[in-house]
Amino acid sequence: MALDNDAVDGALHEIQQMVEVVIRAAADLIEVGLGKPRYQTMGEDAQLLDFSTLDVAKRVKALRDAL
Repeated sequence: MALDNDAVDGALHEIQQMVEVVIRAAADLIEVGLGKPRYQTMGEDAQLLDFSTLDVAKRVKALRDAL
C-alpha cells in the first residue's frame, strides 16, 4: 500500500504529537522539586531517555519538513 504525501504528513504529525507527550513525561520523571524528588530516574538512564526522545522529535520534524 503506497501512501501519498498527505497521508505520510498525517502519520508524521501523529508521531510528533506522541513524541511531545514522551518529552513532557520524561521531563516529569527527572524533575526534582523542593529537595524531594517526585520521580527520578538514574543519571545515565535519564540522559539516554532525554537524548532519545529529543532525537526522535528532531528526525520527525526533518521528515515533515522534507515533504
